Amino acid sequence: MKNIREFFKVGFVKNRFCNKCAIVCAGKNFSLLGEKASVRVKRVTHAREGNNFADTDFLLKQPAFTLAEGATHVAHWNNSRKIAFTLAEVLITLGIIGVVAAMTMPSLVANYEKKRTATAVKKAYSELSQALKLAEVDYGDMEYWDYPDGFDIEENKAFVNRYITPYYKGVTMLQDGMISDWTGISDTGINFISSNGTIFSGKPNSTNAFYVLIDVNGFKKPNKMGTDIFYFATSTGKLMPDGWEDGLTREMILNGYSHNGQTYTCKTARSENDDATMLARHACTSLLMIDGWEFKKDYPWKYTGSGSY
Repeated sequence: MKNIREFFKVGFVKNRFCNKCAIVCAGKNFSLLGEKASVRVKRVTHAREGNNFADTDFLLKQPAFTLAEGATHVAHWNNSRKIAFTLAEVLITLGIIGVVAAMTMPSLVANYEKKRTATAVKKAYSELSQALKLAEVDYGDMEYWDYPDGFDIEENKAFVNRYITPYYKGVTMLQDGMISDWTGISDTGINFISSNGTIFSGKPNSTNAFYVLIDVNGFKKPNKMGTDIFYFATSTGKLMPDGWEDGLTREMILNGYSHNGQTYTCKTARSENDDATMLARHACTSLLMIDGWEFKKDYPWKYTGSGSY
C-alpha cells in the first residue's frame, strides 16, 4: 500500500501508452496522442477488514489524453469515415478520359496504319525482287527476256507464269480481268495474290520492262495510289519505283519532276483513280523508298476525296 501511495503521490501519474494513439483535430492543427499522456485517478475511501480505521486507495479509472490547444474532440481511426469518390466525380473523370481518347485515337490509328503499310510495302517489294533475281539465274538478265506488247491477256499471263510465279513461293493467280477489279485502278494486267493477301497486278510491255502495282491490303479499301497501292517497274534493269532515276530527291518528288515526258509528283490527285490521278501519285513510291520505307510527317498520306491529298 505504501508503494501505491508513493506512485500516486501527486494525485495523477504520467505514463506513456504505447500503441494507443489517435488524431486530435482542431481546425488544421492535429497531433498524435500518446506523446504526452496522463492517467486520471479516483480517490476511494473504504474500511479495511479486520480493523476499525479507514484506508484510502487510488484506483485507475481510465486513460486520459492531453489535447492540443484549441482541440475539441478526438478522432480514432476505427471511427473515422472512409474516403471515396462520389458518383459525380467518377463521371467527370470518365468524361475527361473519353475526350482525351477521342482526340488521340485517330492519330494513334493513323500512325499504326502508316507503320503497318510501310512494312508491308517493303516486304512485298523485297519478295518480288528476289523472285525476279531467281528468274534471272535461269533466263539471264531481265532486259533480254521475251516481252509481249502488253495488250494480249494470254501473252501477259504466259509471261507471269514463266518469269514470276515459279519463283515467288505462295502466290496464286487470280481470274482474268481489269486491275480495277481488285485495286480500283483502270488498267489491264495479270493479277496474282500472295499468301498474306497482297495483290500484284503486273503487265509487261514492248519496252522490255515489267510494270506492277502492289496493293498491300488486297481487296480492302481505300485502294488509292500512294496510300495502299504502290507502283514499281523494271525499266532500270531491276525492280524500282516507277519513274525512278539517278539523283532523285524527296524535294523533287514533293515539288514535281519530269520523267520521260511525264510529270511525277506525290502531292495532288483527283477524286477518282483515273490516269491523271495515277501519274500524280506515282512518285509516292519513290518518296517512301527514299525515306527508308517510312512515312514522314510531310508525306501526303490521307486521301481527302476533295481533289487533293
